[in-house]
Amino acid sequence: MGAEVIKFENKATNGDVTRSWKLSNEVNEHNESAYFHAVNWGKQHFFVDFSDATDIAFIQKAIVDCDVVITNFRGDSATKNQLDYAYLSKLNPKLIYCNLTGYGENSDRPAYDIVLQAETGYLSMNGVDENNLCRMPVAFIDILAAHQMKEGILLAYIERLRTGKGRKITVSLYDAAIASLANQATNWLIAHHIPKPMGCQHPNIAPYGDLMLCKDGKQIVLAIGANNQFEKLLQVLDLNDYKNDIRFKNNDDRVVHRSALVSLLKASYSKGCHLLDGSILKANIPAGIVKTMDKVFADAAAQKLMITSKTNEIEYQKVRTVVFE
Repeated sequence: MGAEVIKFENKATNGDVTRSWKLSNEVNEHNESAYFHAVNWGKQHFFVDFSDATDIAFIQKAIVDCDVVITNFRGDSATKNQLDYAYLSKLNPKLIYCNLTGYGENSDRPAYDIVLQAETGYLSMNGVDENNLCRMPVAFIDILAAHQMKEGILLAYIERLRTGKGRKITVSLYDAAIASLANQATNWLIAHHIPKPMGCQHPNIAPYGDLMLCKDGKQIVLAIGANNQFEKLLQVLDLNDYKNDIRFKNNDDRVVHRSALVSLLKASYSKGCHLLDGSILKANIPAGIVKTMDKVFADAAAQKLMITSKTNEIEYQKVRTVVFE
Protein backbone atom coordinates (compact mmCIF):
# COMPACT_ATOMS: atom_id res chain seq x y z
CA MET A 1 0.00 0.00 0.00
CA GLY A 2 2.93 2.29 -0.71
CA ALA A 3 5.02 1.56 2.37
CA GLU A 4 8.75 1.02 2.34
CA VAL A 5 9.16 -2.42 3.90
CA ILE A 6 12.45 -3.67 5.36
CA LYS A 7 12.63 -7.33 6.35
CA PHE A 8 15.32 -8.75 8.62
CA GLU A 9 15.83 -12.48 8.15
CA ASN A 10 17.76 -14.83 10.42
CA LYS A 11 21.13 -15.61 8.89
CA ALA A 12 21.54 -18.68 11.13
CA THR A 13 18.54 -20.39 9.52
CA ASN A 14 19.30 -19.26 5.94
CA GLY A 15 16.55 -16.68 6.13
CA ASP A 16 12.81 -17.08 5.83
CA VAL A 17 12.03 -20.80 5.83
CA THR A 18 9.49 -20.38 3.02
CA ARG A 19 12.35 -19.61 0.62
CA SER A 20 12.87 -23.38 0.38
CA TRP A 21 9.20 -24.40 0.20
CA LYS A 22 9.26 -25.32 -3.47
CA LEU A 23 6.84 -27.48 -5.43
CA SER A 24 8.14 -30.84 -6.63
CA ASN A 25 8.25 -29.49 -10.19
CA GLU A 26 9.55 -26.03 -9.30
CA VAL A 27 13.07 -25.61 -10.61
CA ASN A 28 15.24 -22.50 -10.37
CA GLU A 29 18.77 -21.78 -9.28
CA HIS A 30 17.77 -19.07 -6.82
CA ASN A 31 16.93 -19.53 -3.15
CA GLU A 32 13.40 -18.21 -3.63
CA SER A 33 10.30 -20.37 -3.96
CA ALA A 34 7.04 -19.31 -5.54
CA TYR A 35 5.56 -19.66 -2.05
CA PHE A 36 8.06 -17.11 -0.71
CA HIS A 37 7.07 -14.60 -3.39
CA ALA A 38 3.41 -14.75 -2.36
CA VAL A 39 4.09 -12.41 0.57
CA ASN A 40 7.49 -10.82 -0.05
CA TRP A 41 6.90 -8.62 -3.07
CA GLY A 42 8.71 -5.26 -2.99
CA LYS A 43 10.52 -5.75 0.34
CA GLN A 44 14.13 -4.96 1.12
CA HIS A 45 15.76 -8.04 2.66
CA PHE A 46 18.67 -8.10 5.10
CA PHE A 47 20.20 -11.26 6.55
CA VAL A 48 21.27 -10.67 10.15
CA ASP A 49 22.71 -12.61 13.07
CA PHE A 50 20.46 -12.01 16.05
CA SER A 51 23.26 -13.08 18.38
CA ASP A 52 25.63 -10.42 17.01
CA ALA A 53 25.63 -7.04 18.78
CA THR A 54 26.63 -5.20 15.58
CA ASP A 55 23.67 -6.63 13.67
CA ILE A 56 21.29 -5.81 16.54
CA ALA A 57 22.56 -2.23 16.53
CA PHE A 58 21.98 -2.11 12.77
CA ILE A 59 18.36 -3.19 13.25
CA GLN A 60 17.79 -0.72 16.08
CA LYS A 61 19.16 2.13 13.98
CA ALA A 62 16.73 1.30 11.18
CA ILE A 63 13.81 1.20 13.61
CA VAL A 64 14.47 4.73 14.87
CA ASP A 65 12.85 6.15 11.72
CA CYS A 66 10.16 3.48 11.25
CA ASP A 67 6.42 3.93 11.67
CA VAL A 68 5.64 0.26 12.31
CA VAL A 69 7.60 -2.77 13.47
CA ILE A 70 6.20 -6.29 13.07
CA THR A 71 7.91 -9.13 14.92
CA ASN A 72 7.33 -12.83 15.35
CA PHE A 73 9.58 -13.48 18.35
CA ARG A 74 8.66 -16.28 20.71
CA GLY A 75 8.98 -16.12 24.48
CA ASP A 76 11.56 -13.64 25.76
CA SER A 77 13.69 -13.59 22.58
CA ALA A 78 12.80 -9.96 21.82
CA THR A 79 13.78 -8.80 25.31
CA LYS A 80 17.07 -10.68 25.19
CA ASN A 81 17.94 -9.03 21.88
CA GLN A 82 16.73 -5.55 22.96
CA LEU A 83 14.12 -5.64 20.21
CA ASP A 84 11.11 -5.56 22.53
CA TYR A 85 8.61 -2.70 22.70
CA ALA A 86 9.85 -1.41 26.04
CA TYR A 87 13.34 -0.87 24.64
CA LEU A 88 12.48 0.26 21.10
CA SER A 89 9.78 2.70 22.20
CA LYS A 90 12.47 4.64 24.06
CA LEU A 91 14.37 5.00 20.79
CA ASN A 92 11.20 5.85 18.87
CA PRO A 93 8.22 6.96 21.05
CA LYS A 94 5.94 7.10 17.98
CA LEU A 95 6.62 3.48 17.13
CA ILE A 96 3.68 1.13 16.51
CA TYR A 97 4.96 -2.28 17.53
CA CYS A 98 3.06 -5.47 16.66
CA ASN A 99 4.15 -8.88 17.91
CA LEU A 100 2.63 -11.83 16.07
CA THR A 101 2.80 -15.17 17.91
CA GLY A 102 1.34 -18.63 17.59
CA TYR A 103 -0.16 -19.14 21.03
CA GLY A 104 0.53 -15.89 22.88
CA GLU A 105 3.61 -14.09 24.12
CA ASN A 106 4.15 -16.47 27.04
CA SER A 107 4.36 -19.55 24.84
CA ASP A 108 7.48 -20.93 23.16
CA ARG A 109 5.42 -23.40 21.18
CA PRO A 110 6.04 -23.34 17.39
CA ALA A 111 2.91 -22.65 15.37
CA TYR A 112 2.01 -24.03 11.95
CA ASP A 113 -1.27 -23.41 10.19
CA ILE A 114 -2.43 -27.02 9.91
CA VAL A 115 -1.92 -27.59 13.65
CA LEU A 116 -3.92 -24.45 14.42
CA GLN A 117 -6.65 -25.63 12.04
CA ALA A 118 -6.84 -28.83 14.05
CA GLU A 119 -6.82 -27.24 17.49
CA THR A 120 -9.33 -24.49 16.77
CA GLY A 121 -12.02 -26.62 15.17
CA TYR A 122 -11.55 -25.90 11.48
CA LEU A 123 -10.16 -29.30 10.54
CA SER A 124 -12.97 -31.17 12.35
CA MET A 125 -15.62 -29.56 10.15
CA ASN A 126 -13.76 -29.38 6.85
CA GLY A 127 -13.86 -32.33 4.48
CA VAL A 128 -16.26 -34.89 3.08
CA ASP A 129 -16.90 -36.80 6.32
CA GLU A 130 -15.23 -37.50 9.67
CA ASN A 131 -12.88 -40.05 8.08
CA ASN A 132 -11.88 -37.74 5.23
CA LEU A 133 -10.95 -34.40 6.77
CA CYS A 134 -9.28 -31.70 4.68
CA ARG A 135 -7.15 -28.71 5.52
CA MET A 136 -7.95 -25.41 3.89
CA PRO A 137 -5.71 -25.17 0.80
CA VAL A 138 -4.02 -21.93 1.86
CA ALA A 139 -2.52 -20.99 5.26
CA PHE A 140 -5.85 -19.45 6.11
CA ILE A 141 -5.27 -18.90 9.83
CA ASP A 142 -2.05 -17.06 9.01
CA ILE A 143 -4.07 -14.79 6.73
CA LEU A 144 -6.80 -14.25 9.33
CA ALA A 145 -4.17 -13.24 11.89
CA ALA A 146 -2.48 -10.94 9.38
CA HIS A 147 -5.73 -9.09 8.75
CA GLN A 148 -6.38 -8.72 12.48
CA MET A 149 -2.84 -7.42 12.84
CA LYS A 150 -3.33 -4.93 10.02
CA GLU A 151 -6.57 -3.72 11.61
CA GLY A 152 -4.82 -3.22 14.94
CA ILE A 153 -1.95 -1.34 13.29
CA LEU A 154 -4.29 0.99 11.43
CA LEU A 155 -6.28 1.72 14.60
CA ALA A 156 -3.04 2.45 16.46
CA TYR A 157 -1.97 4.75 13.63
CA ILE A 158 -5.26 6.68 13.84
CA GLU A 159 -4.71 7.03 17.58
CA ARG A 160 -1.16 8.22 16.97
CA LEU A 161 -2.44 10.97 14.70
CA ARG A 162 -4.31 12.33 17.73
CA THR A 163 -1.83 11.65 20.52
CA GLY A 164 1.55 11.49 18.81
CA LYS A 165 2.30 8.30 20.75
CA GLY A 166 2.88 4.77 19.58
CA ARG A 167 1.40 1.58 20.95
CA LYS A 168 2.11 -2.12 21.29
CA ILE A 169 -0.25 -4.63 19.65
CA THR A 170 -0.25 -8.39 20.16
CA VAL A 171 -1.91 -10.88 17.84
CA SER A 172 -1.78 -14.66 18.04
CA LEU A 173 -2.73 -17.23 15.43
CA TYR A 174 -4.78 -19.07 18.04
CA ASP A 175 -6.81 -16.00 19.07
CA ALA A 176 -7.37 -15.00 15.44
CA ALA A 177 -8.61 -18.49 14.58
CA ILE A 178 -11.05 -18.62 17.50
CA ALA A 179 -12.30 -15.09 16.78
CA SER A 180 -12.92 -16.02 13.14
CA LEU A 181 -15.13 -19.05 13.81
CA ALA A 182 -18.07 -16.67 13.37
CA ASN A 183 -21.41 -18.49 12.99
CA GLN A 184 -19.79 -21.87 13.69
CA ALA A 185 -18.87 -20.56 17.14
CA THR A 186 -22.37 -19.29 17.89
CA ASN A 187 -23.91 -22.47 16.48
CA TRP A 188 -22.14 -24.19 19.38
CA LEU A 189 -22.32 -21.47 22.05
CA ILE A 190 -26.02 -20.80 21.53
CA ALA A 191 -27.49 -23.93 19.92
CA HIS A 192 -24.93 -26.50 21.21
CA HIS A 193 -24.47 -27.75 17.66
CA ILE A 194 -21.18 -29.51 16.89
CA PRO A 195 -20.52 -29.03 13.17
CA LYS A 196 -19.51 -32.03 11.11
CA PRO A 197 -17.73 -32.16 7.74
CA MET A 198 -20.26 -31.44 5.01
CA GLY A 199 -18.08 -31.04 1.97
CA CYS A 200 -19.06 -27.76 0.33
CA GLN A 201 -22.46 -27.60 1.98
CA HIS A 202 -23.54 -25.07 4.63
CA PRO A 203 -25.07 -26.14 7.97
CA ASN A 204 -27.50 -23.20 8.06
CA ILE A 205 -28.45 -22.66 4.41
CA ALA A 206 -29.74 -24.82 1.53
CA PRO A 207 -29.06 -25.06 -1.30
CA TYR A 208 -25.71 -23.44 -0.52
CA GLY A 209 -22.39 -24.93 -1.59
CA ASP A 210 -24.15 -27.74 -3.39
CA LEU A 211 -22.29 -28.85 -6.53
CA MET A 212 -24.20 -29.64 -9.70
CA LEU A 213 -22.63 -31.56 -12.58
CA CYS A 214 -23.87 -30.31 -15.93
CA LYS A 215 -24.30 -32.25 -19.13
CA ASP A 216 -21.19 -30.59 -20.59
CA GLY A 217 -19.04 -31.85 -17.68
CA LYS A 218 -18.72 -28.51 -15.90
CA GLN A 219 -19.56 -28.17 -12.22
CA ILE A 220 -21.71 -25.38 -10.87
CA VAL A 221 -22.02 -24.31 -7.25
CA LEU A 222 -25.13 -22.65 -5.81
CA ALA A 223 -25.40 -20.10 -2.99
CA ILE A 224 -29.13 -19.57 -2.44
CA GLY A 225 -29.52 -17.39 0.63
CA ALA A 226 -33.08 -16.10 0.24
CA ASN A 227 -36.52 -17.44 -0.67
CA ASN A 228 -36.89 -15.19 -3.70
CA GLN A 229 -33.60 -16.52 -5.08
CA PHE A 230 -34.86 -20.09 -4.62
CA GLU A 231 -38.11 -19.27 -6.41
CA LYS A 232 -36.15 -17.80 -9.34
CA LEU A 233 -33.98 -20.93 -9.43
CA LEU A 234 -37.05 -23.17 -9.67
CA GLN A 235 -38.38 -21.01 -12.49
CA VAL A 236 -35.14 -21.15 -14.47
CA LEU A 237 -34.90 -24.91 -14.03
CA ASP A 238 -38.54 -25.46 -15.05
CA LEU A 239 -39.34 -26.78 -11.58
CA ASN A 240 -42.29 -24.50 -10.81
CA ASP A 241 -44.34 -27.51 -9.70
CA TYR A 242 -42.22 -27.54 -6.53
CA LYS A 243 -42.79 -23.88 -5.68
CA ASN A 244 -45.39 -24.71 -3.04
CA ASP A 245 -43.79 -27.94 -1.85
CA ILE A 246 -43.81 -27.67 1.96
CA ARG A 247 -40.38 -29.37 2.10
CA PHE A 248 -38.79 -26.43 0.27
CA LYS A 249 -41.00 -23.48 1.26
CA ASN A 250 -38.48 -21.72 3.52
CA ASN A 251 -34.77 -22.04 4.22
CA ASP A 252 -35.22 -24.01 7.45
CA ASP A 253 -37.44 -26.47 5.54
CA ARG A 254 -34.83 -26.81 2.82
CA VAL A 255 -32.09 -27.48 5.39
CA VAL A 256 -34.15 -30.32 6.92
CA HIS A 257 -34.96 -31.81 3.48
CA ARG A 258 -31.59 -31.06 1.91
CA SER A 259 -31.06 -34.56 0.47
CA ALA A 260 -34.33 -34.55 -1.43
CA LEU A 261 -33.72 -31.02 -2.65
CA VAL A 262 -30.21 -31.75 -3.90
CA SER A 263 -31.37 -34.88 -5.73
CA LEU A 264 -34.06 -32.82 -7.45
CA LEU A 265 -31.63 -30.12 -8.53
CA LYS A 266 -28.96 -32.56 -9.70
CA ALA A 267 -31.47 -34.35 -11.91
CA SER A 268 -32.35 -31.04 -13.54
CA TYR A 269 -28.75 -29.95 -14.04
CA SER A 270 -27.73 -33.23 -15.61
CA LYS A 271 -29.87 -32.28 -18.60
CA GLY A 272 -27.85 -29.17 -19.43
CA CYS A 273 -25.84 -26.26 -18.07
CA HIS A 274 -28.13 -23.42 -17.13
CA LEU A 275 -25.36 -21.07 -16.08
CA LEU A 276 -23.47 -20.99 -19.36
CA ASP A 277 -26.51 -19.92 -21.35
CA GLY A 278 -26.86 -16.94 -19.00
CA SER A 279 -30.30 -17.75 -17.60
CA ILE A 280 -29.17 -18.05 -13.99
CA LEU A 281 -26.98 -14.96 -14.12
CA LYS A 282 -29.70 -12.93 -15.85
CA ALA A 283 -32.07 -13.90 -13.03
CA ASN A 284 -29.47 -12.63 -10.51
CA ILE A 285 -29.19 -16.05 -8.87
CA PRO A 286 -25.92 -16.57 -6.94
CA ALA A 287 -24.05 -19.35 -8.74
CA GLY A 288 -20.70 -19.95 -10.35
CA ILE A 289 -18.61 -22.40 -12.34
CA VAL A 290 -15.95 -24.36 -10.43
CA LYS A 291 -12.64 -23.25 -11.98
CA THR A 292 -9.06 -24.50 -11.78
CA MET A 293 -6.21 -21.99 -11.37
CA ASP A 294 -5.51 -21.78 -15.11
CA LYS A 295 -9.15 -20.86 -15.76
CA VAL A 296 -9.18 -18.36 -12.86
CA PHE A 297 -6.23 -16.39 -14.22
CA ALA A 298 -7.52 -16.55 -17.77
CA ASP A 299 -10.28 -14.14 -16.66
CA ALA A 300 -9.69 -10.49 -17.51
CA ALA A 301 -10.87 -9.48 -14.03
CA ALA A 302 -8.13 -11.60 -12.40
CA GLN A 303 -5.49 -10.37 -14.83
CA LYS A 304 -6.12 -6.79 -13.70
CA LEU A 305 -4.84 -7.76 -10.25
CA MET A 306 -1.50 -9.07 -11.49
CA ILE A 307 1.75 -7.28 -10.68
CA THR A 308 5.31 -8.18 -11.66
CA SER A 309 8.36 -8.24 -9.43
CA LYS A 310 11.97 -8.54 -10.54
CA THR A 311 14.41 -10.31 -8.23
CA ASN A 312 17.87 -11.58 -9.15
CA GLU A 313 17.10 -10.65 -12.76
CA ILE A 314 14.13 -13.05 -12.70
CA GLU A 315 10.60 -11.75 -13.16
CA TYR A 316 7.84 -13.08 -10.93
CA GLN A 317 4.13 -12.43 -10.96
CA LYS A 318 1.83 -12.19 -7.98
CA VAL A 319 -1.59 -10.87 -7.08
CA ARG A 320 -2.02 -7.48 -5.46
CA THR A 321 -4.50 -7.16 -2.63
CA VAL A 322 -5.43 -3.46 -2.69
CA VAL A 323 -6.31 -1.27 -5.64
CA PHE A 324 -6.05 2.50 -5.23
CA GLU A 325 -7.60 4.91 -7.74
